[in-house]
Amino acid sequence: MATALIGLTLILAGTGCVSVPPTHVISGDGFSAPALAPERIALISWNIQKHKGTGWPAFARQGPAAKRFETTSLLLLQEACEPQQNPQDALGAAFAAADLGWVFAPSFRSRFLGCGGDQATGVLTASSARPVSRTALLSQNREFGITPKSTLVTRYRLAGSADTLLVVNTHLLNFEWRSLNDYTQQVSAIGQAIAAHDGPVILAGDLNTRNAARQAIVDRMVAAHGLKPVFGKDLAGRTKAIIGGDLALDHIYYRGLRVVENGVVGHESDADISDHNRLSVGFTVD
Repeated sequence: MATALIGLTLILAGTGCVSVPPTHVISGDGFSAPALAPERIALISWNIQKHKGTGWPAFARQGPAAKRFETTSLLLLQEACEPQQNPQDALGAAFAAADLGWVFAPSFRSRFLGCGGDQATGVLTASSARPVSRTALLSQNREFGITPKSTLVTRYRLAGSADTLLVVNTHLLNFEWRSLNDYTQQVSAIGQAIAAHDGPVILAGDLNTRNAARQAIVDRMVAAHGLKPVFGKDLAGRTKAIIGGDLALDHIYYRGLRVVENGVVGHESDADISDHNRLSVGFTVD
């Protein structure tokens, strides 16, 4: 299977099917507050598989998405398709119904490997509060030399506080040649962004920690910056890799916050809404 995947990606690369958008951050309006309420910050992190699951259309268009998102302060999506500015875009409509604005960091465009057409694939952070800053970190390297991965760093005011909350939404590289240098470089860039912030931090997303070597790289970085895991080593229900390891791929880490609603793993893969199950948790500012 891995050999076939490598062969396919090389063929697709030869056809020039992948492009990297020149715009690094795209925003949609709809933010309903100037700041997050520090007493309850409800977060969802979820790789939504480019909206390609057979159960996605019903989830997105018939109300479950908006209902699930409407009590969420921060929604961190990976493998999201760039929202379209038209009423037919189900994801954008769900954000509007839940009073969430959004920021999108594109990774690449591809008819075959991405969302198709001119729609970029990337990471998206939706929130009730408008971010005061936003930065996209595109990986310097690409999987098989073809597709890069994005990280989106946003910062939010906290009501009644001089502190701001730093939120890092990331999708880390999954495959590379022979070493973990590219993966380590991407993790280090995230560490630098966290090091520049003195206040509370959330890091979440699809970190592709499919084996112990990858998990150790992430563990060292988060420990160096004082972050703790929400889920730890508990693998129950969490999405694992198909090949190359059997550890959980998705994580939520935090600093300067306290967990007030325990981490929950969803069951979206059972209904083929996505190949990843969502993670959710509730924080209060410590």
